[in-house]
This record gives sequence, structure tokens and C-alpha cells, in this order.
Amino acid sequence: MTARRDVLVVGAGPIGLVAALLLADAGVRTTLVEKESEPGDLPRAISLQDESFRTLEQLGVADALKAESLLDTGSRYFGLGGRLLLEARPVASRLGHPAKTQFDQPILERLLWERAVAHEGLEFLRDAEATVITQDSDGIGVTVTIGEKTQTLTADWLIGADGGRSFTRRAVGIDLAGTTQPQRWIVVDLHNEPCARDPFAEFHGDGERPYVLVPGVKGRLRIEFMLFDDEDPDEMTTPERIRALVVPRFRAE
Repeated sequence: MTARRDVLVVGAGPIGLVAALLLADAGVRTTLVEKESEPGDLPRAISLQDESFRTLEQLGVADALKAESLLDTGSRYFGLGGRLLLEARPVASRLGHPAKTQFDQPILERLLWERAVAHEGLEFLRDAEATVITQDSDGIGVTVTIGEKTQTLTADWLIGADGGRSFTRRAVGIDLAGTTQPQRWIVVDLHNEPCARDPFAEFHGDGERPYVLVPGVKGRLRIEFMLFDDEDPDEMTTPERIRALVVPRFRAE
């Protein structure tokens, strides 16, 4: 391990990976710390815009992500009875990339993760959990546990990119600014979807349960269902309830 770094990045999701790779490409001595051993596989972000693709192109992963993405997509809004209310597409991009793209976050994370592992100028610590953060006039220190071993890493700068439940933010006393929508939603990613769909995200207000459809490539389909106030999220996300939401509207079985 490097004795002292210019920058420590805690969290190897898309933001942490991109930040660490950009810094390492620029010759900045950087260490990336991630408590997991593999990239994430949860259904999270699903839309990218052209500015993001420009950054991913700089990192050398844009073409591989495009091959697994639905490019140049729009949005459609439906009312009762499936009546189309509005159709929209973003203006043409001026950056040489699609203005809006539907992608799969686990694929993006794996592409960035593999590049970080292979990057000779980036120290990438996996299975490494940050547990203590200190700061003094010389910089910052981050205590990291790897297996049964504990070590304190030192650097001039720290980037906290460890998500909505960020340890880094709590450890340095930074509040999470902003708001969140009051409605709760279930997010389901289907694979092997047999029905081809137009390149539009669909927002449905059917009078029964609002839902969103977002098609992808190679048989991928994102479905999001709004939960009502009286519904228990743990009960509604059991395999049986998910099956009842998806079948028969979106799947034959």
C-alpha cells in the first residue's frame, strides 16, 4: 500500500469509481476504498444523458456500455384506459452522444470496476471498510478494516462517495441536504422479456396503481410500482406479491 496519498475515495459505486479513475488518469496518487468484494447488482439508476457519456468516453467504457443500452429514448405519459396524453423526446445532443439513454447500472458498475482493478496508477482496496475518519493540520486519516487487519490510510483530501447511507458523511458531521418524494415505489428489473417495446419510458396513471415501464436491450424491462400508504413494503416485496403485480399484465407466467 502507498504510504501517503493525494486523495482517498471511500465508496466504489459509479460516482466513486469515476472520480478515482479520473484522478488516477491525471496522475494523482489515489486510493479507492470499498467494503464490498464485487460491484453492485441492484436495480438503481436507469437513465443517462449525453454529458455522462462524454465522461464515460474519456474513461474508455462508453462504447461497451452503449452496446448494452437502449439509445436515444423518449418518454410517454398515459392516462385512464391506456390513453396517450403526451410524448416527449429530448432535443438533439450537441456532444456526439445520445441525449437520453436507458442503461443498466450493474453493467456500468462492472465496466468501471474492471477498469479500476486493471489501472496501474490506482490503488483499489476491496473488502475494505472505512470505520474511523480523523483530520488534523496535515490532512486526513481513514482507518480501514480488511479481514482481521486494521490500518490507517493518510491523504491530503477525502472524497466520500459511499451512497445515501454514507458513513463518511456521518463521520465528518455533514447533513444530507435535499428532499425525497413521499411516495414509496417497488423497483423490479425483468430479464428475458419477450415483447419488443418502443424506445420510450412509459408513465402510467391507470386509476388503480401508478406504474412506470422502462425498456432496455436484450430482453430487459424495468417496472416500478407505487405503494399505497397502508401497504407494508416488506410484505409487498415478497416473491408472491411481486409475481402478483407482474403477472398477468407483463408476463404470461
